[in-house]
Amino acid sequence: MKKIIFFILSLSLTITLSYAEDWKATSLIGFEGGAGTISGSGQVLEKTDPFGFAGFKIGAQSKHYRVYLSAKYYEINGYDTANSFGGELQYLINLSENTNFFMGVNAGRMNLKFDSPEGARSFDTPYYGFDLGANFNITDSLGFEAGTRFITLTTENTQQSVTYKLSNMVNMYMSLIFKFTME
Repeated sequence: MKKIIFFILSLSLTITLSYAEDWKATSLIGFEGGAGTISGSGQVLEKTDPFGFAGFKIGAQSKHYRVYLSAKYYEINGYDTANSFGGELQYLINLSENTNFFMGVNAGRMNLKFDSPEGARSFDTPYYGFDLGANFNITDSLGFEAGTRFITLTTENTQQSVTYKLSNMVNMYMSLIFKFTME
């Protein structure tokens, strides 16, 4: 079902961007950082673990849309590795020439690994969610973005009759966005 929803969203985005009259693409490169929490349950997992993260994203923007491909590295206490690769689609509500509010959806793949008393644990799972925030144009070629991202992970790992579950992530982030136009 999730694959069908992701396919429909991707197809909708492609059609929208292909026929949008206002699609004068601005290319984007962003560097992102933030903090948040991941919720899970298991023998050595706390109910909610805090984390910090850094990421890189590339994308494009029109008058009303932004689309990104992104990669993020998470520093979560107790996890050996945690990273994600995915995409984000944002709908922009222009408040002024230099400020807009956005609502968006995100989807991708999350990989987390850690050691438990039963042995090494690995989660390699799809995720999906939504985000809210604001963009501020500092100059024509530099922007600042601040937002909150909500991600659903619904996955579990069972070894020796002990189950660990991950349910969701919430993070607040800030990004520096470099903009340029390709002709």
